[in-house]
Amino acid sequence: ITNELKEGKNTFAIKVTNRNGTTAGLAARIQADAGDGKARVYLTNPTWRTSVNALPLWNRPRYRDSRWHAAKNLGPYGTTAPWITSPQLDSEPLAQATPVESSAATSSDDSTRRSREPFANRRGDATANQTADAPLELGGPDGVGTSDERLPVISLNNLSASALAAAAKGNRQPTIPEKEHPSFSVAPGFHIEHVVGGTESGSLIAMAFNEFGQILASSEGGSLLLVHDTNDNGTPDAVRVCCDKVFNCQGIVAVSGRVFVVGEGPQGLALYRLEDGDRDGTYEKVVALVRFDGKAGEHGPHGITLGPDGWLYISLGNHTQYKTPLAINSPYRNYYEGDILPRYEDPRGHAKGIVAPGGCIIRVDQDGLSPQRIAGGLRNAYDLAFNRDGELFTHDSDMETDEGTTWHRSTRLLHVVPGGEYGWRSGWAKWFEYWPDTLPSVMDTGRGSPTGVVFYEHDAFPDAYHDALFSCDWAQGTINALRLERRGASFVAQREVFLQGKPLNVTDIEVGPDGWLYFCTGGRGTVGNIYRVVWTEGKADATAEDGSPTDTISSVADAIAQRQMHSAWARQRVSVARQELGDQWDRELDRFVLDSRQSGQDRSRALELMHLVGPPPTDEQLLALSSDEDPVVRARAAYYLGLIENQRTTARLIVLLSDDDATTRRIACDALARRASQVTWDKVVGVLGSKDRFEGLAARRLLEWSDSDDWHEHVLQTDDLRVFVQGALAMLATHPEARVARPIVARVGVHARGFVSDSDFVDLLRVVQVAIERGNMSPEELVDARRWLELEYPAGSKYINRDLTTLLAFLQSAEAVPRMVASLDSDADDMEKLHVATRLRFLAEQCTPEQHARMFAYYEQAKTLEGGSGLSGYVQNVMSDFVKSLSPEDHRAILATGDEHPSAALATLFALPEKVDIETVHDLAALYGRLENKTGHAYDELRIGIIAVMGSSGLPQAMEYLRGIYDIDSERRQSVAMALAQQPGGRNWDYLVRSIPLLEGETAREVMAQLRKVDYAPESHEHLRQTIIAGLRLGEDGADVAASLLSHWTQRPTPSPGAGWESVMADWQNWYEQKHPDQPLATEPVASNDDRWSFEDLETFLASEDGTMGSADRGRILFEMAQCANCHRFQDIGKSFGPDLTTLSNRFQRREILESIVYPSQVISDQYASQTVSTTDGQTIVGLLMPGANGQVVIMQSSGIPVTVAENEIEELAPSSVSSMPTGLLNELSLQEIADLFAFLTSGPATELASPPTEETTR
Repeated sequence: ITNELKEGKNTFAIKVTNRNGTTAGLAARIQADAGDGKARVYLTNPTWRTSVNALPLWNRPRYRDSRWHAAKNLGPYGTTAPWITSPQLDSEPLAQATPVESSAATSSDDSTRRSREPFANRRGDATANQTADAPLELGGPDGVGTSDERLPVISLNNLSASALAAAAKGNRQPTIPEKEHPSFSVAPGFHIEHVVGGTESGSLIAMAFNEFGQILASSEGGSLLLVHDTNDNGTPDAVRVCCDKVFNCQGIVAVSGRVFVVGEGPQGLALYRLEDGDRDGTYEKVVALVRFDGKAGEHGPHGITLGPDGWLYISLGNHTQYKTPLAINSPYRNYYEGDILPRYEDPRGHAKGIVAPGGCIIRVDQDGLSPQRIAGGLRNAYDLAFNRDGELFTHDSDMETDEGTTWHRSTRLLHVVPGGEYGWRSGWAKWFEYWPDTLPSVMDTGRGSPTGVVFYEHDAFPDAYHDALFSCDWAQGTINALRLERRGASFVAQREVFLQGKPLNVTDIEVGPDGWLYFCTGGRGTVGNIYRVVWTEGKADATAEDGSPTDTISSVADAIAQRQMHSAWARQRVSVARQELGDQWDRELDRFVLDSRQSGQDRSRALELMHLVGPPPTDEQLLALSSDEDPVVRARAAYYLGLIENQRTTARLIVLLSDDDATTRRIACDALARRASQVTWDKVVGVLGSKDRFEGLAARRLLEWSDSDDWHEHVLQTDDLRVFVQGALAMLATHPEARVARPIVARVGVHARGFVSDSDFVDLLRVVQVAIERGNMSPEELVDARRWLELEYPAGSKYINRDLTTLLAFLQSAEAVPRMVASLDSDADDMEKLHVATRLRFLAEQCTPEQHARMFAYYEQAKTLEGGSGLSGYVQNVMSDFVKSLSPEDHRAILATGDEHPSAALATLFALPEKVDIETVHDLAALYGRLENKTGHAYDELRIGIIAVMGSSGLPQAMEYLRGIYDIDSERRQSVAMALAQQPGGRNWDYLVRSIPLLEGETAREVMAQLRKVDYAPESHEHLRQTIIAGLRLGEDGADVAASLLSHWTQRPTPSPGAGWESVMADWQNWYEQKHPDQPLATEPVASNDDRWSFEDLETFLASEDGTMGSADRGRILFEMAQCANCHRFQDIGKSFGPDLTTLSNRFQRREILESIVYPSQVISDQYASQTVSTTDGQTIVGLLMPGANGQVVIMQSSGIPVTVAENEIEELAPSSVSSMPTGLLNELSLQEIADLFAFLTSGPATELASPPTEETTR
């Protein structure tokens, strides 16, 4: 529902349809993230309201549901029949199932229910609800107990009739057949078993296996847990806390008896090392290694894994801030923002102001020394994993609100290499992934929220899944299997949806010693469970019936064949084997690694064992292996050569820069860069010119470590475009100076004039942009570049045009403007036209008035394009800034056509000076008049904007015009009151006092606060009453302001200073009742139980499309049928006992008219106040007194029947607080008839709004 949220109040409203059986309920959990890293959770419970008779707009925030019934609490979901799921969840206080309303509603097919409180006002409810209503896993798959020793297959939805009957009888939970209503869809041949969860675990956000096959799991907001096996059957089945000193851990890895976690602890948010010195199963020693600022959040530090070099690798989200400094020799350095136009941030403020490099991957040794940034430009990757060859991968998240724009990025599987730049920047400044200074994804994977990842290196699953990367997606509820294939120096991938839940809030995933795939659920307060995916077509020979490994390691060959080597339990088995084998291990390992008869992958694994378990490989071994025929072996040898710094290893790595294998060349560059080796131009130029972008970047990073600038001249003189592009980017990265940038731009111009492919031309355009940004170059320095760029636009490639329009906008090219504006009418994709329009914003001063008009028309259209929720906000912000850059004459021209381009006119209002002149006031008044018959949100916003500008002007003429709007445009009175409040004295004061009953929220608070500045007090007691009611209406959000105004007017001190608002307002109510005992009480109106329609229902209906489409002709007939004409006159119809209604719509809002009908005694004019007449013969008659003939008085009763009484028979007259107008007048009418009646009542003659006077009017 993210895209449905609007700024301000939001309401959660759910329409429920029962499609199965006669028993119905609702259990729902909604989580909102306001962008501050804290989640708010809203649960179904008795505060929700329900109804089976929904009126139009029932699901809108303004709908009043006070007459709806409170939901009934049936009990916790999962433990209340017939919605029983898991025996493990018996004591879990889950979100409460909400019934449809009553027994009558239960059998209804459709019903609606709403959260009683608006989203914007429920800050902190997540915490408040935790005790009574713990978060619900939305339809989540919970385990169901069976008598079978093996854990059952998970099922959800409705139970069978026999299962329901068994549940209803009491103690035993029903067994659900495996194939009945599955909640998971999994690849054929697999099924899913529940391990632990619910009360035992809480919401789980990360997990890992330790050396003994036990699960270490992190509870969201809670401690580190140990999930262990109590009955020695090979399956973890119990949960306990193993460390209460750290919590909220989002990354866990076990290494050599110690545990490393990323979470909160004694020194705040950090990477912690945990140790269990006394071996009692509890980690009592906690050491912070790398510290971060703030608290654990959704965009902070996340997953952790052990690399093939023995270092710890950590994924950091784009909000991560460091307390521990990073090493200056980090592979990822010399990063830059890379945009040349002023940046537009996300309209909703996400990641606003976060600078490069955004999300990163860092590595640190196990003592926390020398933390290094490995790669950057990520958004928010949660987890990371190394494959069998030691290559690192992560799955980055998307920004779905950017959909429909050229800067949108889907979720992406990334191959992470040292020095890798992946191009995330905040707002619209994200780098195109085809640019040469960033790296492409292995695969774009669409919308989602990727979480845990793991490579499957076991053999319990079929061969098709061996070495697959399993990646979880929390938002999509899927686990995907991605099969990687090496392509050059990187990889490509194919994806299969391996498992899908409805839903599946999966957070992390690991492979267990039994070869099964374990995953945990939770996050954002949802219920946590651990499941495992089991292959049902028979187990591998390597596992026993209980799932434990049966193969022993009796040789190095056995160790190399060990499954899931990157897991702690596998490394433990290998380490134990080394100790047991002793010298035999060393001899066999030395022979194996040099044995060319073995496969390259096995020998590569042998090298990894030597490094991680020992004995470490010697220089001679690595040098020999770096010449091996197998490229896999050479590449792995190059990697480990990079960890040994001496002349021999450096010399060999330089030779490997010319290797036949792209991966080996890339790794050789990485290895040399890791030690900041100085490599001459002739050695690196071959790799620098590679068409493989991973190779090219690795060579560029190596070149950036050079202490000499001798290679600059080679870059500027080369004719090889690939070499020039990478070399120029290296020059600009290391020397961000104009003296370096100028010759690069000049050389680009030379290359561009020759024959250049589209892809190479894009690269050249990117070099120019980087040169401008790094060299801080101005348009005046780039006249020659502007000329040849103008000749290239438009091109046949959308990718070229994107960069050309950006560059031409920066260079202020008037020559390109006509072609750019014309492209808005082309058949190009909407996304590309939007890109051009956003660049034209920077060329506003180069455009003609006709071009301005075309752009305004496009901006109006673009706000309605399909896309993410941020698209219209970007367009509005761009248009607003476009308008600000125009001249006052342009602003006046825009206002002149504001009735055609309301969004542009609104943007112009923001560009006007704070105090506009009288001429502008006249322009605004004229525009307001032209909006008379215009409808729609954009026009409503423009009207409000005009009113606000006039109010800010302070001009008497503007104030007089605003008072005129107040008099005849009743629907704008709240906005006008806010404007008039800027000058609360003089003639405005009376308007502001009269507006108090109409005002809500901030407007009410502002108006009453401003009235307190004026030394006037109202004569009518009704104004005091309405101010008390306003205080009651505002409650804690403004009752204090109302009380202060009342004290100011009455000179009565505010009662009970420091007391709660309820007692303060109650005191004012009592005071008013004592002062004015004959007047209506100062209370909010109370609905009658006898009314067919509630005020809230009718208000919402009349604001709907159906409610505004009534027939005035039919309403004329109803005016007489509904007794209105007995007392009221409308034009030539009816009598004049009560107020004349002819100009009703000019004087009152629809809401006021409706309130007077539904609550006739709430506001009574003195002129039409009823009186209680006591006669000499003992009668008591209540009604409106009218003079009769011959000494008689006519009393019009609320029934509409007049009674005539002689004046000399009246014994006593007393004021009545009850109106003579009857209640329930609308009870006999249908909604359509009510719409017709209101159409008639609001069809009176319109009053023309006068223009503001040229000079101030005096009285």
